[in-house]
Amino acid sequence: MHIPRRPVRTAASVLWVLGTFFTTGARSPHAPSQSPHPAAAIRLAITFDDLPWVGPLPAGDSAAIQPIDRIAAVLRVHQAPATGFVICGEVAGHEALLHDWVAWGNTLGNHSWSHHDLNGRSADAWSADVQRCDDYLKAYGAGYVPYVRFPLLHEGQTRSKRDSVHAALRAMHLGVAHVTVDNSGWLLAQADARAMAAHDAAGRHAVARAFVHHIVAAVRHADGVARRKTGRSVPQVLLLHANTLVAERLDALLLTLSARGVEFISLQEALADPAYGRVDEYVGPKGLSWLYRMHPLSVADARWDDAQADSIRARFALGTPVAQAPARREAGPRPYLAFHTPRGFDSIFAAAATSARMRSLLVMHRGALVAEAYFNGAGPESPANLKSVTKSLTATLVGVALRDGSIHSLDDSIGTYLPELVHRHPDKAGITIRELLTMSSGLHPVNYGAIQQSPDWVEMLLRQSFDHRPGDGFVYDTPVLQLLSAVLQRATGLSMREQVSRNLLGPIGAELVHWRLDAQGLALGGNDAYLRPRDLVRLGELYRRGGMWSGDTVLSGDYVRQATAVQIVPPSPTVNHGTLPVRGYGYLWWALDLDGGTAYAALGHGGQFVLVFPRRELVVVMTSRWPSASSTGHYRLVTRILLQQILPRFPLRASEPP
Repeated sequence: MHIPRRPVRTAASVLWVLGTFFTTGARSPHAPSQSPHPAAAIRLAITFDDLPWVGPLPAGDSAAIQPIDRIAAVLRVHQAPATGFVICGEVAGHEALLHDWVAWGNTLGNHSWSHHDLNGRSADAWSADVQRCDDYLKAYGAGYVPYVRFPLLHEGQTRSKRDSVHAALRAMHLGVAHVTVDNSGWLLAQADARAMAAHDAAGRHAVARAFVHHIVAAVRHADGVARRKTGRSVPQVLLLHANTLVAERLDALLLTLSARGVEFISLQEALADPAYGRVDEYVGPKGLSWLYRMHPLSVADARWDDAQADSIRARFALGTPVAQAPARREAGPRPYLAFHTPRGFDSIFAAAATSARMRSLLVMHRGALVAEAYFNGAGPESPANLKSVTKSLTATLVGVALRDGSIHSLDDSIGTYLPELVHRHPDKAGITIRELLTMSSGLHPVNYGAIQQSPDWVEMLLRQSFDHRPGDGFVYDTPVLQLLSAVLQRATGLSMREQVSRNLLGPIGAELVHWRLDAQGLALGGNDAYLRPRDLVRLGELYRRGGMWSGDTVLSGDYVRQATAVQIVPPSPTVNHGTLPVRGYGYLWWALDLDGGTAYAALGHGGQFVLVFPRRELVVVMTSRWPSASSTGHYRLVTRILLQQILPRFPLRASEPP
């Protein structure tokens, strides 16, 4: 269902235009960091070598399937199809991992059975190794794409060997999965593993930033080479590895690339470009980017890669024994990176750092940020996927639309704003905005995995039957909020990204990093908005202040009180796996059974929290790694830290402040 925007009623509509590719500059606090429709400057296919896994697992994981599922979930959020190249001889015990990878919508490629370096094997022996892997991967059906990735990108150090191997691959009907964006991510993975073993949060944070910067620079370099040699942009193929650094930083990398106009495509789409059909002019022992190998030969371009590798080795003292590596801080490494540490908070941060899932902990008291720390490589620049905290962001946009008159009443039906529904779905057109805000639409919940494959989320929702009469009962349902997204876009004449940046976050000095869109271009009303923690805490503070900011009314005080009060009672008295007591549900905010019933929270999957305690003049934000198959232990830890260590430091006022 296409949702056209109603004409904007303001005098002018200001559009945010991205600068040229990879250009950076001063950031306006009132401008979104992402264009609603960025023009794609580069098309990029993402590939992963060395499945099932290489190197140490992320802290807290017991099997490779856990970080691989997180990688796949991040790829889906960013609508980035990927191909994982499998070392088939290492798959034993990991078959479920490969099946999950394919189920997420990704594909598998051939990285040989034994990952032998062609430079050290005969052409016949190496080809037989590839054939064995090919025979194994055929069991995955359409999930297996017939491409080979040469280990170390070594394609034969003599012309006869290279030609013999390529002839064997053609006989097996296998293509070569060329790489154009080769990089030194594997070196940074070594640096990350060293910092992780030392419990060095600052070191991991430095590596994380270096990784994103390095990959972005490698994409830019490859694009420059392609344009110089072909006179145009060529679809690029990025090589990453299935390792801990990539699992932890892929989200930030894809956010950075997409904000700079990169479009993610499949490997098959990239390799269909004529540039990949050029003559391979390189013969030798090196593993080179296809851009350097193809006609005209440009081995000298590899000097950029070598310089990057040398710089990374020097910066992170790689190749130096740990005992001889230069120390960055006299006090030694800490498991957290702190920016504000009031007296006594060292122990709080140390306790939070015991969870491998923890990413940030911020405390704002009376409008001042008094405590701030980051964990497991995250830092203040690290965007957080809000998960279901996105729902509370959407609810806030409803309040803004009420304030400016775009929405007249919460009791308006969705058919008021989407009149075409009256004819096509007359029984659903009467669902009200209030019923969507209180999770009481009555619609049977849609399977979240299924709707993500739908070309029209709104239409799929409206085809659902009613389980009960609208308004009669609470059923927690993420997809149904796409109806609210459709109403907001039609009512305001602005996309959700434009609304939140212009009318909500801009006025409070915050910034939207990203908000996932469905196939119709609607932002997800219930999931996958990204903010940085310092900006997220401002959202909580806006509510604590009753909707006021710097003397201006962003939200009406009445709406803030209604949104955070009990509007409906869910069947369970707790949330977050039974760790947090609740009194009820407001307008996509949880009313907590804390501080005499005055506290409330926005909560998201895996451990995303915005907790507001008006009687303590306090806002607490915590963000965590996602997705998470089992978060009970993490929820117990952070709730214990909140209730036993943070709240007692900020006494209750005698009465709630006005």
